[in-house]
Amino acid sequence: LVVKTGLDIIAQLVAVDKNGDEEKVAELGMWNDAGMLSLQGIKVVWAEFAYDPRWARKDYSVIKSYDFNEGKIKTTTHKTKYSAPSLSTDGSKILCVESSPEQLYSIVILDAITGKVLQKLPNPTNAFVLHPRWTQQDEIVCVKLKDGKKSITKTDLKGNEQILLANSTENLAHPILRGDSLYFNSGVSGIDIIYVYLLSSQKRFQVTNRKLGGFNPAISQNGQELVYNDFTSKGHRLAYCNLSELSMEEVNPVGGTRYFGEMMIKEAHQNLLKQIPSQTYDITKYSKFNLLNVYSWGALATSSGSTLYAGLSFQDLLSTTSISGGYSYNMNEQTSGTYTNLSFQTFYPMLDVSLRNTQRKTSLYLDNAQPLDIVAGN
Repeated sequence: LVVKTGLDIIAQLVAVDKNGDEEKVAELGMWNDAGMLSLQGIKVVWAEFAYDPRWARKDYSVIKSYDFNEGKIKTTTHKTKYSAPSLSTDGSKILCVESSPEQLYSIVILDAITGKVLQKLPNPTNAFVLHPRWTQQDEIVCVKLKDGKKSITKTDLKGNEQILLANSTENLAHPILRGDSLYFNSGVSGIDIIYVYLLSSQKRFQVTNRKLGGFNPAISQNGQELVYNDFTSKGHRLAYCNLSELSMEEVNPVGGTRYFGEMMIKEAHQNLLKQIPSQTYDITKYSKFNLLNVYSWGALATSSGSTLYAGLSFQDLLSTTSISGGYSYNMNEQTSGTYTNLSFQTFYPMLDVSLRNTQRKTSLYLDNAQPLDIVAGN
């Protein structure tokens, strides 16, 4: 099961067999792409973006699920900020990452049916959590990013954490733990390659050798086959191989070259990133009724239908209040007037007030011939 998307393809769940034959399962909404799709038994879960119907910049990331028996998509959580969901081996729990507006990151375990929070695992360093997955022993393996370095860790449900791969500047991603073997992909060589790290011997082996890169490893239930994304000039393609038939080479890669840094110094002759000032700003309360804190103002000239408008407009700092006013002229009736518009959007119902003061020009034709155009009644 894969997510298929493209310039002319809405993101959709597609079942693909080894012959390349495809069957569309369901269309997704605004998919929150973490490079992950979790399938266990008859259920698959993923994350989608959702938005508040009133506040356009207030967004969420909710968990969606699809049941193959029912053939329906369900929304498991509402008004949440969850991403990268992963189903437990028995399909009863969902593991995901929660990001708060204060930029606090947590590993959260949910009930797969109700979406109720069952447990939050400690994250004392507030490291950014990426690609969490369940192991076959109901432990959690994930990538943690802190201070520009990544590590792969394993955590049990009591919160005990073990570092499997120590802090590194290489771009570690998509870890999968199968017994003693830790699979992941990294771009340390210049292109993304899938590696396997044997925990017992602490040796790393190269699994894939694709021309442009291999991403997003997934291991079959029997542990014999590897499925991954093969990046080509025409986009990502699905690839698989039998692990027992691979002749894997032991590697010991060193830190990758930061090509963008060398290019920037060659072009700008200096490291521009070191010139960015570091400053901490105080957090203070801001009144919703501070309407006179003008952010933008200026002359306005526009038209609507046969009416021309010229005047002034202004908007406050938070874009919650806008006022405009000026002169209007209707070309059909050749009349002029004045107008004032006020839009107050601080609260859930928006308040829009518009005042118009203008004249209308009409024509009335009368003649003296019988019958008269206007006849007085009793």
